[in-house]
Amino acid sequence: MRVIPGPTLHAILLLTRMALSAIPLAAASPIWYRFQSGAWELSTDAGERRGEELLVKLAGSYPLLRGAAAELSSAPATPRRRVRVVLFRSARDFQPFRRGEANRGLHLSGAECDWILLPDSGGETLRAARHELVHLMLRHARRTPPPRWVEEGLADYYSTLEHAGGRLRLGKAPGAHARLLKDEAWLDAPRLMTLRPGEDGEADARTAALFYAESWAVVRWMMLEGGGSAKAAAFLALLASGRDQGAAFQETYGVAFQAGIERARLLLERLPADAAADVRPVTAGVAPAAVSREELPPPLPEAMKVEAMLDAGLEREAERLARETARRHPASAAAETMLGALALRRADYETARGHLERAIALGGAEARTQFEYAMLVGDTKGPDALVEQSLRQAVASEPGFAEAWLVLGNWLLNKGRAAEAAPCLEKSAALDPGRSAAWEAWGRALLEAGERQRAREAARGALEAASTPEQREMALALMRDIEVRPAQPPKPPPAVQTPAGWQPREGDARAEGRLVFISCEDTRLLFRIEVKRRTAKTRAVTVLLETSKPNLVMLRGKAEGRREFVCGQQKPAPLVAAGYILAPPPAAEAAPPQRPPPAPAKKAVSSKTAKKASAKTKNARRPARAKPKPEPVAGEIVWLEFR
Repeated sequence: MRVIPGPTLHAILLLTRMALSAIPLAAASPIWYRFQSGAWELSTDAGERRGEELLVKLAGSYPLLRGAAAELSSAPATPRRRVRVVLFRSARDFQPFRRGEANRGLHLSGAECDWILLPDSGGETLRAARHELVHLMLRHARRTPPPRWVEEGLADYYSTLEHAGGRLRLGKAPGAHARLLKDEAWLDAPRLMTLRPGEDGEADARTAALFYAESWAVVRWMMLEGGGSAKAAAFLALLASGRDQGAAFQETYGVAFQAGIERARLLLERLPADAAADVRPVTAGVAPAAVSREELPPPLPEAMKVEAMLDAGLEREAERLARETARRHPASAAAETMLGALALRRADYETARGHLERAIALGGAEARTQFEYAMLVGDTKGPDALVEQSLRQAVASEPGFAEAWLVLGNWLLNKGRAAEAAPCLEKSAALDPGRSAAWEAWGRALLEAGERQRAREAARGALEAASTPEQREMALALMRDIEVRPAQPPKPPPAVQTPAGWQPREGDARAEGRLVFISCEDTRLLFRIEVKRRTAKTRAVTVLLETSKPNLVMLRGKAEGRREFVCGQQKPAPLVAAGYILAPPPAAEAAPPQRPPPAPAKKAVSSKTAKKASAKTKNARRPARAKPKPEPVAGEIVWLEFR
């Protein structure tokens, strides 16, 4: 029998030690980092260096695309609200957000921010991020989203940009597009115009991949042989006006859409797939602002995923993750907020109240917490003041919170406060221009406030952004109301007329200069106004005004919070004008007393007597100095205007 030697004791101990040391490495969760630069925020567990590089390149691509692509030029110079990019190290973590097998990224226009969600796919990660960036820019550049094939084709076309030497090079085929298009029969025009992968159940993975590849190929022909970016922008403008796709394509490019597909196929045969034949000059890209970084401790990464799931409509997945997060982190305000938001969506108000009030008690002051609490108070007919306060805190904490601006504006409008509602709804429409409801509500507020012309413009925006028959009908109803509703009747005069004697006094004199000092030594306030500044040769000239009733002094102009008078030196001395009532002239001074007659001549005295008299004089008490006369007061101040 042959004996096979076993491992030595030293080897066994070494293997055991290696296995034990590997346990915490396998069990430990990867570290999450968050990077921020202006409106851009990127969170990732794929590594500190990788996350920062992606954020810098993505933020730098925004001004390049805006400057070089006419279709994207109407996007704001910088994103109006926060763009939250999430780069997942594992494709499994991205799986809940995937919309089809070929999907390598997702753009979401959420309630509070814009999302770009990505799995780390190596060398393709930046291209996938730029693809979603084009979706974001199209969303904010145009009220009406273009047809699906146009949007996906543009996103793929611009995703391969190369920037060097003041030029942008475009036109390379992304991924396996060229190979797929050479091996497969192309989709015909009606199919390409109507297919929506990820939304159509009948679109299998192969058909979806062909749709993306063919959309890119048609857009490539539009750019290289159809007239370029300017023609593409004109085509999108016709589509936004309501023109049929086929008619708009024929009018823009002079051929039928099916002929355009054929020309795109011929171009692909003539031109190599790796050719970047579209070269555009660009100005130097705007360098992103300084990037800050921080570790993102649990449960913040989990709460962020839950928030993204809610915005993506994945409520079941969001609730499962929120409950697990709350179990692991029972003192997390973020987890309680998410559970409260989910309960509120189910109309489980008691559960929602418990979670949200617990979140606030744990210190949750974030915009989402305040917003969800305002929704709860409103849905349960709670105090109006609490609803308004919570909504205003939400938009103050996150100014890009489009949903909160919309809810606040609608709430004010329903309370009859149209003039206050209009700016809130305008803000919501600006932050999310593709949302028809925001435009329609803004138009309603403007109409109620009597601004008929601006209401027409808002109604046109609502119609352009309408994506459903219901939204279109609401926009048309607003247009009809604007034209047929009579003008608001003039407000009736007040029942009681203010007597003329109660009108604020204006005074009969005026002083202008800098308010340098306010004296509060007695019951009066004395305002010292420097009307002429000191020079090398002359002294400063001041005017002193008084009042014993400061609450009756009318404040005008840019008071900027100066509703109370601060005693002492005014730093900095504000530029003011003051109206006052002149003080009566001082009483005539009494005539000086008559000098007494000269005393008789003194008799001669001895030197000894003189010395005694001199000593008595020295020891005599000196008379006190006369107090200086008080500075004359020019008059009583009645109004003060800050310049």
